[in-house]
Amino acid sequence: MKILIATGIYPPDIGGPAHYAHSLKEALEGKGYEVAVVRYTIEKRLPTGIRHLVSLVKLLSASDEEQCIIALDTFSMGIPALAVAKFLNKRLVVRVGGDFLWEHYVERTRERITLPAFYRAMPELSRKERMIFRLTKLLLSSADEVVFSTAWQRDIFLDPYEIRRHRTSVIGNAFVRHFAPTNVSEKKFLWAGRAIFLKNVDALRNAFDRVRAKRPDVSLEISGAVPHHELMEKIGSAYAVIIPSLSEVSPNFALEAIACGKPVIVTAETGIAEQIADAALLIDPLDVDDIANKILLLLDDAEYARKAEAARTISIVHTYDEIADEFIEVCKKPL
Repeated sequence: MKILIATGIYPPDIGGPAHYAHSLKEALEGKGYEVAVVRYTIEKRLPTGIRHLVSLVKLLSASDEEQCIIALDTFSMGIPALAVAKFLNKRLVVRVGGDFLWEHYVERTRERITLPAFYRAMPELSRKERMIFRLTKLLLSSADEVVFSTAWQRDIFLDPYEIRRHRTSVIGNAFVRHFAPTNVSEKKFLWAGRAIFLKNVDALRNAFDRVRAKRPDVSLEISGAVPHHELMEKIGSAYAVIIPSLSEVSPNFALEAIACGKPVIVTAETGIAEQIADAALLIDPLDVDDIANKILLLLDDAEYARKAEAARTISIVHTYDEIADEFIEVCKKPL
């Protein structure tokens, strides 16, 4: 079987989705499958619509012999991939990682609304957002299989996007053990990611201002997107990782911190809350006091020792080899 991966970003681009796409390709090839990748290049600088047309042409030219197309996002590559899959009668598997519609709405309005709340009572959308919603609904209701990284997001999406449950799968993100220093003297918390509104960094800064009034020895490092190896080095030198986002479906940053034996403070609005609960403190992202109080709690030596030990011994293992096997199973699933 030949597989085509359609992705918006891919190395040398940096970030979690690029690392995921590359690691999935390598794992599939390691199992003897022929894998081609179509990614954004000049499309990043083009307006919506034209960008999709360019991607469609690239996908058409690359899809001759491929039997399964795996689209690693919805709006950017998923829509062109759907058109190509229907035209050439190819199997289409769409992986839903985040939510472009909710992200676009939050960035435009600066409204502090969580992902579940957004879909419980969808607010008034702009014309572009209504288009995004309609096209995403068409994609997810038409794809042969929709893959989610958590059951939490699947349950949120099923009704609004009219997805048939029997055509969905859950393939969790990778969790691979790393070795990191266990004795870090500096009380430095680490945040890393894209500087967008839903990441809730202003609330994080406000919380740390309150914490420093009681604990002036505490510091916060805010890092933009960096290459994966550099991010792992930053995690290794940190006291803990903190993720106060309005919502996070399945934050690789949290999983990688725990894989390094580091405790995390993470939004309660996440699909991996139960999975990582022993090694994490969950916060209400809309409550600055709660964020500050959980930081202070993790600064307690006994609490930190408990969470760090849980992080070092947590029984999660999910390799890219296993992820590749799960995608192969989905690609071979009867229609």
